[in-house]
Amino acid sequence: MSQEPEQASAFETYRSLLDRHPLLRVRSRPESSSLAPPSSAVNGSSSTTQVADIDLRPLKQAAIMTYLSDNTRQICQYELPGGGECRDKNCENVHLSRLSAVEPSDEDTAQYLCSSLPGGQRYGVKVFMKALDVARLSQPTMPFDARVQEALSRLGLR
Repeated sequence: MSQEPEQASAFETYRSLLDRHPLLRVRSRPESSSLAPPSSAVNGSSSTTQVADIDLRPLKQAAIMTYLSDNTRQICQYELPGGGECRDKNCENVHLSRLSAVEPSDEDTAQYLCSSLPGGQRYGVKVFMKALDVARLSQPTMPFDARVQEALSRLGLR
């Protein structure tokens, strides 16, 4: 009977791993907050028009979480269990091997830029979306980060 108190003290209260990774809880937060930038995303003051490199990681992570949490699709059977790769270009399932290709939509990116850049609200979502579209049309193969930087340059923010 003296062992019972020892066993009871050996157990700890469960703490979810998700508590240390808040972006993994993107579905439990309001939509607008899932795109809110970290406070350190942009350097500089609101009186300057030039901005330092913006941290797009939270935006990309939110896009990946949205992709992974689409409960209308399943993980492709060829990607599990042995880490295989699906070669069907028309496969509509979720592909873990293609996560690096998941990009935020222009609308989500524009909302993120509006809320994270000093004075971003002054431009509005539509202006950022147009700049992103022009950057995409000028160089269709441009990577996401470069496209965002190009859009900011076109608006005079870089």
